[in-house]
Amino acid sequence: MKCFEKKIKININSKTTCIPHIGGQFEENKKYQVKADLKNTLVYFGNMYRRLSPALIDACKQAKEDFPDYFKGIVCYGTDYTEEFKKFLIKNNAENLVEIRSPINYLESLHLMRQSGVLLLVEANMTESPFMPSKYFDYLFANRPILAISPIKNSLYEYYTNNDDLDIVPHVKEKIYDAINKIFKSPKKSINRKLEHLKREEIIKQYLSIIDK
Repeated sequence: MKCFEKKIKININSKTTCIPHIGGQFEENKKYQVKADLKNTLVYFGNMYRRLSPALIDACKQAKEDFPDYFKGIVCYGTDYTEEFKKFLIKNNAENLVEIRSPINYLESLHLMRQSGVLLLVEANMTESPFMPSKYFDYLFANRPILAISPIKNSLYEYYTNNDDLDIVPHVKEKIYDAINKIFKSPKKSINRKLEHLKREEIIKQYLSIIDK
């Protein structure tokens, strides 16, 4: 929001109310408990096609080659494995780098997020981004490390600023490679993010305050 305001030179905050997405708060429900081996992988939830930049592919291929013991590649849930995407992976020699797994429902995805080695968020390769991906809040509540490939000028830090478990780098091979090396070489054993301001009760209060006006 802030970077977008500077670009268009209009004080949007004075004219609108910005309410964040309600993150998927994990709840014990055996019906949706699924298990998967996601250790040592970057895990992406959503349609990865057209998000895989050459820089991301090259960085991951180099990382997998340089330290195969603790980085295995990318696992995707929710990506359509179309013939076009298959050709794209072959063209970029990434068939053995990216694994496409069967689609799952939203509640199952929340369980898998908590089992992931590192959660991968990929924004479009732009100079700056005013967008706030909704899956970002689901990732935060999963309490797993996050690697965000995003423009330097972004909105991600507006709601969470801890650099210890959130790495934001641009679509630059060297920076992505360094981030993967750092995160996977010394993985976080425990993360407990303080997200009281993003819990559903607090978000609902913001909606109610608008309705009351």
